[in-house]
Amino acid sequence: MAAYLEIADDSKGHELSLFCVPKHYEEHLDSVIIPNGLIKDRTERLARDIVRDMGGHHIVALCVLKGGYKFFADLMDYIKTLNQNRDKSVPLTVDFIRLKSYSNDQSTNCVKVIGGDELSALTGKNVLIVERRETEDGGERWCLICGDRASGLHYGIISCEGCKGFFKRSICNKRIYRCNRDKNCQMSRKQRNRCQYCRLQKCLQMGMNRKVLY
Repeated sequence: MAAYLEIADDSKGHELSLFCVPKHYEEHLDSVIIPNGLIKDRTERLARDIVRDMGGHHIVALCVLKGGYKFFADLMDYIKTLNQNRDKSVPLTVDFIRLKSYSNDQSTNCVKVIGGDELSALTGKNVLIVERRETEDGGERWCLICGDRASGLHYGIISCEGCKGFFKRSICNKRIYRCNRDKNCQMSRKQRNRCQYCRLQKCLQMGMNRKVLY
């Protein structure tokens, strides 16, 4: 696997003048410690290493909600892009779980797994677990399709109301879309309505289950 990057505790980071910083953040920031581009590059490299090391064997990618799913979505996107450009792709199954060890404000001394398929079904399989420590307030939740603020678990994945409704209309009405570009359009909150074909493909790739609608 790729070596890790170490950032010293006394690192002063990078000057703000080197980046495009949103106006409402400018007066609150002194420097940029980890540029977004570096995070994306490291995530892509990690995806390359996973695909290389798995050698075409099936992977069950398991995301531990809530904190890990934004990084998880980016990692899955990179792996799927690599699969499209390789002679031998890595079969990929995606699932989500939540861990619970508290009842109200008291520890139960027992970790309970919520969601996902029966864990015993994972015996003997290659399982990739992605998790991240949650923030104290539980953190925000973001749509795995377009990155907008998510409203919950819809048709098997975390998504926003917009993508939830789009997927339902597309499947129930059996709509057929066409892409006017290269079938690899960028999905974001502002761009998601520009290409319905790529939006639907992203819904399916990220794990939205059409069988739930029937």
